[in-house]
Amino acid sequence: MLENSTGACQVVLLSDGHHNCGASPRAVAKKIKEKAILECVGIGGRPSDVDTRLMKAIASERPDGTKRYRWIGEREELVKHFTDLAGGISRS
Repeated sequence: MLENSTGACQVVLLSDGHHNCGASPRAVAKKIKEKAILECVGIGGRPSDVDTRLMKAIASERPDGTKRYRWIGEREELVKHFTDLAGGISRS
């Protein structure tokens, strides 16, 4: 979907960060970040249930150098985070 993109794009990845498919998460993230900002959201019962190191490694950086990663454990907090992210979306 991103290959033909001509504008600014953002991809939000919801995951526990545990690699369970054939493709390398780092390679896939690198390809995504060539065209889009990759915002990673760790979800799981507790922060220790998420591979935080991998999620931070593949997330895009903000202008201040911090990673676009956040762990969220509560449904309401997840809804708020997505609402905040969606507030930055605009159509040209």
